[in-house]
Amino acid sequence: MNRVTLVGKVHGPAKTPTASNGTPITFLGVETHRRWRNNDGTVGQGSEVHTCRAFGGTARLLEKARDRSSIVVRGRLEYAKDDKATVQVMRIEFV
Repeated sequence: MNRVTLVGKVHGPAKTPTASNGTPITFLGVETHRRWRNNDGTVGQGSEVHTCRAFGGTARLLEKARDRSSIVVRGRLEYAKDDKATVQVMRIEFV
C-alpha cells in the first residue's frame, strides 16, 4: 500500500496551472521538521520541503493555503525522472 501522511507548514505560495483539458493542478510545498539527539548529547535539527500535487476540487482548495500555516496532507508517493536535466535526476512527488 502506498499511502503517506505529511504534517507540516505550507512553504511559499501555491502554484495552480490548468491542464490542457481544463483541470486545475496545484503544486504546494510542505515543510517538515525533525529533531534528533547526537551521540555527544547535543540536539540536531533539520527541515525538508516536499512538493505536493493535487487535481480538481482538491487543487482549488489547496491554492487558498496561506504560507506558514499548518497543514496535513494525505496521498501517495510517485517517482518521476527529470529528462530535461543534463544529469539524470530522480524526483519524488507526493500526489
